[in-house]
Amino acid sequence: MKQYQDLKSLVIKSKKYNVVVIVEYSILFFLFVGLICVPALASAQVNLGPNLLNNDSFESVDIVKNTPYLWYSKGFVSDSIVAHTGSNSYRVKDANLTSTTELASQTVNLKTGTYRIGAWVKLQNVGGGSGKGVRLALRPTYNQVGGAGITGIINGTSDWQYIEVQNIVITQDTTAYFRLETYGNPTGTAWFDDVELHEESPQPPVPPSPSTVIKPGGLIAYPYASVQLGPNLLANPGFESDFGGWSFLSPLHFAIDTSVFFDGSKSLRLVDCNVTYNGDDPGNPYSTKRARQSFLLKTGQRYRIGCRIKLEGAGQTVPNSGIRISLVKSSSATAGGTLGDTQLFTGTQDWFNIERRHCVVNEDNIYDIRIDPHGNPDGTMWFDDVELHEELPLPIEVFCLYPNYRGMLFDDQPQIARFNIKTNPPAGTGVSDYSIRITATDETANIAVTQTEFYPSQPENVMSLDCTDFMNDNTYLVSFYLVSSSDQAIIYEHPSFRISKLSGTNRSSMTMSFDENNRFLVRGNPTFILGVYDFGMGYTTSETTWETQQFGAWRRLFDLPINLYLNYSYALAPVSAMTSMMNVLQKYGVLYLQSGQAHQWTLSTALITTDDSYATALASHTGFAGVYTMDEAYAQLASAVFNDYVRLKNLDPDGVTFAAVSRILELPYWREVVDILSTDPYPLYGAEPSQGYPLNKVAAWTRECNNVLKSSRPFCTVIQFFQSTSNSRWPTTAELRNMSYMAIAEGANGLFYWSLGNSALAVTCSPSTSWCPTKEDYFGRLKSVMNELNGLNPALTSIDRPDYLVDNNNPSAIRTRVKYANGKGYLIAYNYTNTPTGATFTWRQAPTNIEIYNESRTITPSGSSFSDTFGAYEAHVYVISE
Repeated sequence: MKQYQDLKSLVIKSKKYNVVVIVEYSILFFLFVGLICVPALASAQVNLGPNLLNNDSFESVDIVKNTPYLWYSKGFVSDSIVAHTGSNSYRVKDANLTSTTELASQTVNLKTGTYRIGAWVKLQNVGGGSGKGVRLALRPTYNQVGGAGITGIINGTSDWQYIEVQNIVITQDTTAYFRLETYGNPTGTAWFDDVELHEESPQPPVPPSPSTVIKPGGLIAYPYASVQLGPNLLANPGFESDFGGWSFLSPLHFAIDTSVFFDGSKSLRLVDCNVTYNGDDPGNPYSTKRARQSFLLKTGQRYRIGCRIKLEGAGQTVPNSGIRISLVKSSSATAGGTLGDTQLFTGTQDWFNIERRHCVVNEDNIYDIRIDPHGNPDGTMWFDDVELHEELPLPIEVFCLYPNYRGMLFDDQPQIARFNIKTNPPAGTGVSDYSIRITATDETANIAVTQTEFYPSQPENVMSLDCTDFMNDNTYLVSFYLVSSSDQAIIYEHPSFRISKLSGTNRSSMTMSFDENNRFLVRGNPTFILGVYDFGMGYTTSETTWETQQFGAWRRLFDLPINLYLNYSYALAPVSAMTSMMNVLQKYGVLYLQSGQAHQWTLSTALITTDDSYATALASHTGFAGVYTMDEAYAQLASAVFNDYVRLKNLDPDGVTFAAVSRILELPYWREVVDILSTDPYPLYGAEPSQGYPLNKVAAWTRECNNVLKSSRPFCTVIQFFQSTSNSRWPTTAELRNMSYMAIAEGANGLFYWSLGNSALAVTCSPSTSWCPTKEDYFGRLKSVMNELNGLNPALTSIDRPDYLVDNNNPSAIRTRVKYANGKGYLIAYNYTNTPTGATFTWRQAPTNIEIYNESRTITPSGSSFSDTFGAYEAHVYVISE
């Protein structure tokens, strides 16, 4: 629903129905609307197809051009200060200063039918003459001049208003241009947001039978989309007191500007960082032109930094330079110790807002907030209203421990839902001042089925909810409230969780799901994921070409015992090509994850994220596993990725979404955003230290992922299979093996290897399709390790049995995981340190035989105990017969 509110009324605009209801705060008018308007409106209901426009809220922006991705711009720019929803709008200003019509457009393919266009528009002094203003237009290629549908011209000054045209008839299949247009070169500024193009359908879709529908559940809204902020900690953030509170490196580059400012009467100006002045710091030539303030920050606190900036020719002639705001350890001269920094900005832009959310403090220390030019950019930059706020924790943080796959509660699995609830009482109060109220509502019957009051005894608790009486094919909303014990006032409501009760028989037909033991299930069968990343190669509709050339001679993909495949290159590949590829993959028992990932600061523009029909078509293929929705993105994109997750769950209820996190402190922001979380620690980076590369980074990151998930979800680890820098090297077979077992021992139920493609294995020979001895060697290392792991499949797909290992006398160095399958125990153990050490293990009873898997040796036990030695970071797998 679109909502607009002023002092007098609340306007609610439905995207699905052609209905506008104005609810006045007058009882008489409300009754009038209820008695007179509703019957007339009910007959006007029209069902709409999906929005056919990509990037319809302009949230994904090309920061170099300052325009939204997938939009053509002539005079329009992105605006990150004014928005109807989200963070951005599309702005046109002073069209009267140009001699041509300023417009923004997107090309769409339309079928014969009836359509509707609409948008939210805000105006400031738009006009300058009779009939001048802005409008929307839908212009098919067979009638671009007249157009098929054009709104009236609007002008003047107004807050956000919705404009639309209905019943636009397209008489033939065509390419068309959806346009935001100026008319008559008007003066003033207009902002556009939340634009829409829908096909109108006179008949409502027939809902499928509930007995044949797998209904997804899970968290219904992202809790960290909005957090309460503490006060701005900066002194003199707007430079109204000149340089007061700020310290400078190379101060001659800075000045107080009284003629250019965002608000107040002053700003800070920085000029030509590429020029060296006599007052510059000669001992620190790297990006020394900084302004900063310092603060003592505490472990676990989270911060948001931001600033208003204006640019004129910034970084235009100095490559790889630009301006940003950073939060950095005070002792750090460059990027090391960075808690967070914004994107790097260049070019010429009027005032706009930059920010970085969710900067997590990992140790008590002195930190600087810095106006931080990177690479000594040329040009002029202005700064105003710099901000540093603590992001206050949510009053309660709720994480669903079980059910652990999309809120689906299968009737042949445990019927007790469990929630981890962390209480963060407001300052001056304690957990004993509050209770947690939990309610469950049957959405199908629209009735409350249970309510309970829970009194937390400590800040973090686990609450159970008996769902035995929940009915199959119904969904239930479980809601959580922080309630004041003194007056029963509700202090905070956490976003609800949806539990979908289903028959366990569904799992045999579901491509993927999880069980209560945190195992991945493929059509109901426990599966340990062995997957590879790929990048490069073209695509084709020929299955023969896929198999013989691309998967055969180019990649030798089927020499590897994989069950999951991911290729970055196919984000825009048509359904026909992906169907052909999945047909071939499926012959070898391999499922496919489609590329649709947000990366760093950029949201995905892949077809799977912009086209519902595309996603539905891929999801209908039995070889489709799901979508790779996030690759090393910053946490402030998590809210947008979550929204796409909700969309994908509805389009593909039995698939998965997958993400790789490279900022370990940001893991908590992603745990409810995807189905399968992973980390990608790459320890072989830079010149090799004398003590060797720190392979235990893999173990530490995997362990942290398990901790964030509260050991309640299956997850993966991405293992390094590439040379990360020119002065590093490829991992050896032993290193690949040890890193893999580290991740498994720390709880990973799946491994991916990055990568067979470009920037990795594919480019070790020239041409990339050839197989030189170097590529043969590297590929052989991966093949050896994956075949070894595949040989352990019965053990890796069994449930954990930590009770079988009674004692480990060196747990700080030697970490373990225990499995039991086919009458044998499997003890997976590795050395967390880079120092050779040993350990003695005690089994639950005296073993009759102990083999060390794939090492051609045995150990003779002493009663129930046995000992072994471990090299630096070395792993062993003991196969124990009783």
